[in-house]
Amino acid sequence: MRLLLALLLSVTSLPALAQGQVLRSDGLQVELRSQVQPPPLNQMHSWLITLRNADGAPLDGAHIRVEGGMPAHDHGLATRPEVTAEQGEGRYLLEGVRFHMAGEWLLQLQIEHGGQVYHVDVAVQL
Repeated sequence: MRLLLALLLSVTSLPALAQGQVLRSDGLQVELRSQVQPPPLNQMHSWLITLRNADGAPLDGAHIRVEGGMPAHDHGLATRPEVTAEQGEGRYLLEGVRFHMAGEWLLQLQIEHGGQVYHVDVAVQL
């Protein structure tokens, strides 16, 4: 299985990124990496979200909500992933992710920090 990961700010068209690459836009840098490689089917697993400002300094104190689903099949996630820990240095642990079938999935992140709200869509191809 090959993983294709794309990060897209909701108002900005950006190229697809490989997992572990960093999206830089609107003063925010976002990196998303599965803690299990490759991300498994039908198993709960976690992801690490890393946030930095435009200068590369860690962004602590953000509130992150996660939703998503499988757009081609018009259904949501089978679980309710949530950020369970802020680990410092701009790192946040996202737990409770489970993809129950192969295909393209979408993780939708809403990141609130410093009075700003960022919308980041993460396409995961399994």
